[in-house]
Amino acid sequence: MISSMQRNKKWLLPTIWISTIAFVGAGFVGWGSYNPSTSSSSLATVGNKEVSVKALQDEYSNLYSQYAQALGKQFNKEFADKLKLDDIAYRNIIQKYLLLNLSEDLGFVATDEEVLKELLNIKVFQKDGKFDSDLYKSILKQNRTTPSEFEEKVRIDLQLQKLQDVYAVDVNQNTLKMINELFFSTDRVSINIINHDDIKVTVSDDELLKYYENNKNNYLSDTMYKLNIEIVAINGDEKASKKTALRKYLKLKKGTEKFTTNKTISKADLNLNKEQEDILFSSAVDTVVKPMKINNDFVIYQIKEVIKPQPLAYDQVAAKIKEDLINYKKQELLKQKVNTLIGNFNGKDIGYLNKEEINKIDGLDPKDVVSLIKTVSSSTSKIDSVSLDNKTVVFNITDTKLAKYDKTKDKYIEDTIKQIKNNEIMDSILKNLESKYEVISNYKVK
Repeated sequence: MISSMQRNKKWLLPTIWISTIAFVGAGFVGWGSYNPSTSSSSLATVGNKEVSVKALQDEYSNLYSQYAQALGKQFNKEFADKLKLDDIAYRNIIQKYLLLNLSEDLGFVATDEEVLKELLNIKVFQKDGKFDSDLYKSILKQNRTTPSEFEEKVRIDLQLQKLQDVYAVDVNQNTLKMINELFFSTDRVSINIINHDDIKVTVSDDELLKYYENNKNNYLSDTMYKLNIEIVAINGDEKASKKTALRKYLKLKKGTEKFTTNKTISKADLNLNKEQEDILFSSAVDTVVKPMKINNDFVIYQIKEVIKPQPLAYDQVAAKIKEDLINYKKQELLKQKVNTLIGNFNGKDIGYLNKEEINKIDGLDPKDVVSLIKTVSSSTSKIDSVSLDNKTVVFNITDTKLAKYDKTKDKYIEDTIKQIKNNEIMDSILKNLESKYEVISNYKVK
């Protein structure tokens, strides 16, 4: 799922134009990390605009809340880290400030009266249908922001909205009607289901050894680190123990004392948190790193040598080699079966597939049927295939019926078309702005 979302990030990214209102009431989400390349307190300079770290933190919090609402309980901090949500937030905020530079160059401003009018209309700040100043301040406090900071966000959003209005696209009625009929069209399909479990393969010892020799660089040991380690136990008084650790650190750094322990160990076996890993493993070899609190100790590290990954011996990876070779041969046989069916199709007629009414199809789960419908509706080939969890469906489109025009669906179609066109326009604008306005950043994209 994560890889799919990374390929299609625009599906969940919030609109770059208006994000302030969504931020209100969502609750503040703790910032994952700020990875500066310098000690500067600002995040970046975009054109003539300074971007604060706070702006990035707010963008991250807003993004996190929107993903959580879309994905529910399965979305958490670990999921956000795998998606590199902090990097997405960074790109969003830089793009927003590029557009802000453009809007100012075009003479767009948001007046105090416009900001006030917007605030008065935000329902989350209303009590009994009227704006409530105490409620306003209370909600902002919960979201770790101040009235002046929030009002500046509103001002920026209104300014960007004026820019958006300039580039807004319209859809004429004829286009709308044509796409309405085409989008809700139905395809008559014949299918052939290949169950992956039905594909049986065997592997010999010679094949396993040959596969290992050809792919041994895919089976590597972990990067190992030769470390000098000094531990100062926290004995009751943490503050005093920290001072002792700092004195020890200075002596080790000057070379007047020597480390008492050395180990060769992998990153995972150290059990450091993300921040501690970043500090230690970004340090140069022979650098004595300041004490870090780990459980009930202060620990001082020095990397003496980095041992690069090496191919593991065959007997260490034999089980994995066998599993991978079996999967590889299964995939090759599956490709052959699919190509044979595409070249000489013989399948079962399952009638017309309807996007709005999910047909029951023998051998497929409802979610499989949804995937099949999506693939069929977007396929540019009459005969094609779709890979599902544990099966592959080869399909043949034998007929297509345009849907009867339904005016009630025009709004959905119009919004979809506008979103697609706006994204295309925005991509083009941003590419030009990146060359027009200089971006000086203190943020390291991971």
